[in-house]
Amino acid sequence: MAQEGLSPRERQIWALLAQGKANKEIAYRLGLSLGTVKTYTHRLYDKLGVSCRVEAAVQFVEQNRRRHGTGKAA
Repeated sequence: MAQEGLSPRERQIWALLAQGKANKEIAYRLGLSLGTVKTYTHRLYDKLGVSCRVEAAVQFVEQNRRRHGTGKAA
């Protein structure tokens, strides 16, 4: 699972990113600077093997479906 190699902060950012939150809002919610969020986001992309927010969000949704046993979308 992709989540196993992520830090707790990376998992928080990944969840907020998957909810469609912008970096600025993620920074505000977590009490981080915008630059720090950008750094975490790029590190997250590298660890997930994706190149954009949408791909990261799709992986988040798919992983949560598998974890919660809801299977694949129709």
